[in-house]
Amino acid sequence: MKINAAYCSILLVALTLTTSCNTQDKNVHEVVDAQNKTDKEVEDAIELIKDKNYVEALIALVQIPNFESKPEIQHLINYSKAAMNEESNAISFVAINLSNIPVDYSGPFASEVNGMKEKYSKELQETTVIKNKSITFNDLVGYTDLEVKQFLGEPDEILKTDDETIGKDQQRWWYKNKGMLYIADGKVWQALFGEDIKIQTN
Repeated sequence: MKINAAYCSILLVALTLTTSCNTQDKNVHEVVDAQNKTDKEVEDAIELIKDKNYVEALIALVQIPNFESKPEIQHLINYSKAAMNEESNAISFVAINLSNIPVDYSGPFASEVNGMKEKYSKELQETTVIKNKSITFNDLVGYTDLEVKQFLGEPDEILKTDDETIGKDQQRWWYKNKGMLYIADGKVWQALFGEDIKIQTN
């Protein structure tokens, strides 16, 4: 039996369309499943935060695919960090975390966020000033070691010294291509070799 060429063409197109539709349906289901999984992971993290298991919540949140591009997750991360830093009495970091949450935030823990922002309004104001200015390496004199790490990250090398004339706990922090910071009792008291280097703090 001879099969008409036109009929074959129509049949081929129909099969192609069917395959394409099936593929699209599969893709839609995969997207929906992925979103449902993300929603469940966020809900689980929220429960951990409610129970004040901030570290576990942070671990769960940063394991969600593309969490960096999801504002809701970023706000939960910043709130968790703020709450955790408050427990550790690291108030400067509490302010930094809170400053990353928008004023009009209305998601989970919004009332807690607003309460913390009101409580640490002075620190938030200072943080806003710090985040929006450019400072030189030498300007770091007087800053705490935690603030230095906020600006520069971990030093490339930490050298301890036995000299106790400045403070009991004295260290030298070396940053490649920047310079040396002398830390005594948790504060910078001297900076070397970094006169012309600008540090963007925003």
